[in-house]
Amino acid sequence: MTLKDLVKKNPFLEEMINFYNLIKQIQDEAVPDDIEINLSSRKIADRIEKGIPLIDRNSMKRVALPRSIQTFFDLLAMVKEEKAGIRPAIENIEKRWMNEQAALEEILKSILFREEVDYRKLKMPPPGRLGPPGRLGSGEETDFILFLGRISLWPSLEKLAYQFESGIEQSLIRENGLCPLCGSSPEIAELRGREGERILHCSLCATRWRYRQIGCPFCGNENQKEIEFYYIEEEEGLRVDTCEGCRQYIKTIDKRKITGAADPRLEDLITIHLDILAQSKDYLRQTPNPVGLTRCVIE
Repeated sequence: MTLKDLVKKNPFLEEMINFYNLIKQIQDEAVPDDIEINLSSRKIADRIEKGIPLIDRNSMKRVALPRSIQTFFDLLAMVKEEKAGIRPAIENIEKRWMNEQAALEEILKSILFREEVDYRKLKMPPPGRLGPPGRLGSGEETDFILFLGRISLWPSLEKLAYQFESGIEQSLIRENGLCPLCGSSPEIAELRGREGERILHCSLCATRWRYRQIGCPFCGNENQKEIEFYYIEEEEGLRVDTCEGCRQYIKTIDKRKITGAADPRLEDLITIHLDILAQSKDYLRQTPNPVGLTRCVIE
C-alpha cells in the first residue's frame, strides 16, 4: 500500500491536505530564528542521559523570535485569504497582535519552554469556549492563536532538531516518551529496519528518537496486557497503539510495508481515519495534528 492509495480512498482528506500544503509552503519560505542551546557538551550529554529536555529558559537565556513572529503573521494572512467565513475575526486578531508583538513573543516563548500561558495577564480567555457556527468563540480564538504560535516555531525548531540529530548518537538518548530536545510528546510513530525499530516523531520540533517496541510513550506503561493494537482490514502497515492505563493512543506506520515517503506531519493527516477509529473507542489524542485538531470524532 502507498500513502497515495490512502488519499484516494479517503477523498475528504483533500481540503485538509491542501490547507497543510499552504502552511508548509509558508514555512519552507520562512527564515528561521537563530536560537541556540547554551550548554556545554558535558551538560548536554548529562541531560540526555537523565532524560531531561535540552530546551528551557536556563539553556536558552537570550531568545528573540522576530522571524517566528513574521511567520505567525504570514500564516494569519493565508488563513484570512482562505477562510472567508471567519475573515472579520482574523482581521481583529491581526490588528491586536500587530500592536502587541512583545506579548505575542511571550506566548511563543511559553510554547517553546513548555510553560503555562498567563491568559489573565494577556487579557485572553481560556481555550475552548465555542462560538456560534461560522464564528470564532472567545476560547476558540485563543486556541487558534496557540495553534498558529506552535506552527510559527516549526521552521526554527526544525533547524535546531536537524543540528541535534546530526550531532548526537541515537544510542545515547534515553528511552523516554518525551522529546529529548524540546520535551514535547510524540505525534506519530514508525517502525523501520529489519528488526522493526520503533521511532517517535516530536509533535513540535520534529526530532526523531528511538523508543521500546512495546510500551506507552505517554505514561510509560509496559504491561503487555494493557497495550493493544487496532488495525483496519486491507491497510497492512498501519495500526493504532492504545494504552488502557492512560486511555491514550499513538498511530504507527510500518515503513517496511508502507511505500511512498512523506513527511511525518503529512502522514499524520493522511491517517486521520485511524484517529477516528481510536477516538470512537474513547481513547484520547494528546497532541494536536498539523492542522490543529485533537478531537477528530464529531459528537
